[in-house]
Amino acid sequence: MARIVDIEPFLKNYDFKKGQTGTCYLKVKDESASWNEGVWKLQVSENKTKVSLLENPSKTELECVLSADIQTWTQIFMNYQPIHHLAFYERISGNTTELEQLADLLKTGTPVLAHYF
Repeated sequence: MARIVDIEPFLKNYDFKKGQTGTCYLKVKDESASWNEGVWKLQVSENKTKVSLLENPSKTELECVLSADIQTWTQIFMNYQPIHHLAFYERISGNTTELEQLADLLKTGTPVLAHYF
């Protein structure tokens, strides 16, 4: 079981795919942690990731928004489920171009919880 507790520092420290750059707008719904809610602008470049909460998103920004709850964002960023799979089941909404752009920024692989009893 996993959960993103604070999305801003999580995204700033996330290990995006090397050589990929892009800007995505992520709408986060989180009933348990109000500080995560809102539209976040994610800018990924080769040497830095910027994350900012948009107070008043413009119409253009809102057209590019990918919207999901915090559980879905956790599944995406932890590589538990691919974005296209979650879009098919309507767990994330947004246009196909934006979904592809975010998918291109993410590394692929199998999540591992290294916990030894």
